[in-house]
Amino acid sequence: MRPWAARADDTSCTGNLFNATIKGNLEVPKGASCLLVSSTVTGNVQVEAGANLSIANNVTIGGNIHADRCNSVSMQTEGGNIFVGGNVQIRRCTAGGGYDGAITISGNFTCDNNLGSCGAGSGAIGGNVRVNNNSGRVTIINTIAGNVQVNNNSGVSDVSRNIIGGNLQCAGNTGVTDPRGANTVAGKKQGQCAGL
Repeated sequence: MRPWAARADDTSCTGNLFNATIKGNLEVPKGASCLLVSSTVTGNVQVEAGANLSIANNVTIGGNIHADRCNSVSMQTEGGNIFVGGNVQIRRCTAGGGYDGAITISGNFTCDNNLGSCGAGSGAIGGNVRVNNNSGRVTIINTIAGNVQVNNNSGVSDVSRNIIGGNLQCAGNTGVTDPRGANTVAGKKQGQCAGL
């Protein structure tokens, strides 16, 4: 179910969007694939069941990104940047997803209950990070204003070199490591992450 009411002027993406400005919400329909490059969406982005969303350099999303039962969501930068004004939620997706590179998320990042991996690398998060119940590998390397929760992931969890304004809490994971360096945490390091 989409987290906002459908409107007739919502834009549907079923291919590539380059240098586009979408005034309003963007939808990736069921089973479709969408690539956003050097584009702006003033509203929210909804990724429907079985769909794929890829976001590359110089993209601004004014609102939230919400994916539930999708195939994958991937955000990667090479020389550019990505800005999300709201929250990012990736839930119950087949291949999972996440981000890597110069990415700013003003709100929260949530990656829960995915069959694949979940990556959160090199970003700046204004809220909290929650990565729980994923079947694949987990990677978290960020600057995070709020709290970080890493729980019940069955793949190895790499929680390294984060700068965290709140608490770092880890429990029930197959394994948690910090191969890239220790985390700097203003609050408490708890559970499996107590020594990281």
